[in-house]
Amino acid sequence: MDKQVTLTEDQRLYLQQIFNCLRQNNRWPTFSELDQWFTYHYPDLDIEEIWKSLPQGLTNYMDLNLSESQATLTIPAIYLLENNRDALSIFLSHLKLCVDTYMRAPSQDLTISSARILQSQAFAWDIAVRQGGLLLRAEEAPRIWKSFTGPDASGRWECTLDRQVRRFRNITTIEEYLEKRNLFPSQAITLSGTIGTSNGGSQNAGTPTAAAKKRISDEAMNAITDLKIKQICAELNNTPDENVFSLAQGIGEALKWTLWYRAQQVGTSMTVSTMKMSRLLDDAINSYYSGNATVKFLKDFKYGFLKTSYDMVRHDPTYIPNSSSAFGPAIDALEHILKETFPI
Repeated sequence: MDKQVTLTEDQRLYLQQIFNCLRQNNRWPTFSELDQWFTYHYPDLDIEEIWKSLPQGLTNYMDLNLSESQATLTIPAIYLLENNRDALSIFLSHLKLCVDTYMRAPSQDLTISSARILQSQAFAWDIAVRQGGLLLRAEEAPRIWKSFTGPDASGRWECTLDRQVRRFRNITTIEEYLEKRNLFPSQAITLSGTIGTSNGGSQNAGTPTAAAKKRISDEAMNAITDLKIKQICAELNNTPDENVFSLAQGIGEALKWTLWYRAQQVGTSMTVSTMKMSRLLDDAINSYYSGNATVKFLKDFKYGFLKTSYDMVRHDPTYIPNSSSAFGPAIDALEHILKETFPI
């Protein structure tokens, strides 16, 4: 169901600070940097609590234990903020380039890169090209691209385009983009017309034109009471099939925080700072769950799926699946564990 986004002052401050860092430094801030900034300027605010309260689909998953992980914003989030005109213009120009490249390029070369743009466009501005890469990469949900590399420290990036980018033909305004963005049901939003007025024009996103294939069922999603786990699972549902690394990471994160939730329920000497997946799995197998199927699935994660994920991280081509179908058993197992953790 569509819902109107009305941000609280704290939520708006959090998103605006991420965006301000992008504009000032031409990179996304780390969660550690955000935490330090809020601690200094707004010591009474907790960014993790603010993040948990945000509507889905505006920013990415937060893990404060990974100090160098970056906070990013989607285009719908930037649309709600102040001083956004330049960033949205940069995004639209890069989106048009993606569409033009896909429609005209030979099928074996459906890639664009910062190097090609700077080489072929006489008036391309290096900073804008770098920022365009940052904005494109943060837009995973609409399936503009299949794979993305960078931007690195020098601002270089490259992406392979997805067939779905064709639906953005003839887009000329950010409002038209938002109408065709293909927001998924769990993320569908109607952007408020009372905020982000620097864009100009009407601020009203349309109804999504298609729904994504659900990985975690609505039944299981609705039973989840922990906001962090619910958002991770929503992101897992919305990750394109081709983004196999993101899928593997999402499954692992969902399992980790589900087991941590269970550990806190039954009692544990672990803390967030000392939490390790290996111990979470061992304790879960030995004492957290009573169902035979759940214990079997946890052992499958421990001895099978997690090893495959590790080999993927090492970029060994032998262990990198071609699509999300390879993760079917792991996702089915995750849903079973979710249902025992959050009874329906």
